[in-house]
Amino acid sequence: MLVVLIKDKNGELKIESINFRRNYIEQLTKFFDSGIFDVYAPIEVDGEEKYIRTSVNINDKQLDDYMKKLNKEFEVEYYELF
Repeated sequence: MLVVLIKDKNGELKIESINFRRNYIEQLTKFFDSGIFDVYAPIEVDGEEKYIRTSVNINDKQLDDYMKKLNKEFEVEYYELF
């Protein structure tokens, strides 16, 4: 990954560009296409547009299968909150 930062006249850093490795982007695309990532959806609250984080609804078996797939590559865990 390559990040280019520019310091403005006030001393604040601004991101000019971020370049990711191709295989990283391809992996993210696969996750997104599979419905794995949460996405931000626009909603209107009191006349103002805001974004909320939302995800794909899956049942317990789908979640279990998904976690098994993820654990082949990464060590992951999840916790249910009520």
